Amino acid sequence: MKCKPRLWKKKYLLMLFASVLFSSCTANISREIKYPALEHKTAIPLKAALYPKPPLQNFTLYHGGFTVNFNDALAHGAEETLRYTFKEVMVLNATGENTSGQGYDVMVVPELKKFDLVFKPPSPVVCSINMKWTVFDNSGKTIYMNEFWGDGQHDKIIAAGMTRIESCFEMAIKDLFGKVGDGLHAGRWWDNH
Repeated sequence: MKCKPRLWKKKYLLMLFASVLFSSCTANISREIKYPALEHKTAIPLKAALYPKPPLQNFTLYHGGFTVNFNDALAHGAEETLRYTFKEVMVLNATGENTSGQGYDVMVVPELKKFDLVFKPPSPVVCSINMKWTVFDNSGKTIYMNEFWGDGQHDKIIAAGMTRIESCFEMAIKDLFGKVGDGLHAGRWWDNH
């Protein structure tokens, strides 16, 4: 009879430890993600203005007991992608105003649509990011729009929980921006502008 109470106490302590451990976990996504070179034969011959709406600049995802701080990794990734894709890029301020006084041919507006984070115990962690990208001409007319999904997965069981989430989302961000660069080059939508 003495074994049952001890077993119950061990299970209770384990559950208590796990709830404390996972109830306030925070992952921080690095701005310094190394993007694979978006190798395109030629840059799109337009000057693009990037308008990273405020949620893109400092986004935090709350999922269950987890907090994932993206900091400015998404805004930085969007800017890096456009620098590989367009002839010239400028970044508008948080209100969408052009404070540089320079003109631009198109305005590119990326918007966060959806995040997914799935745990498949004991492994892997699977995540995805969905963004809509819209390109407007100088008159405000939409000339390009597409949605892209970036997917990541972390399979290593031995990595700590937050490390697995960070790694998963960093893979998803790389995948997302690679698809954005390819998608912006597809279709030659810029020929008439």
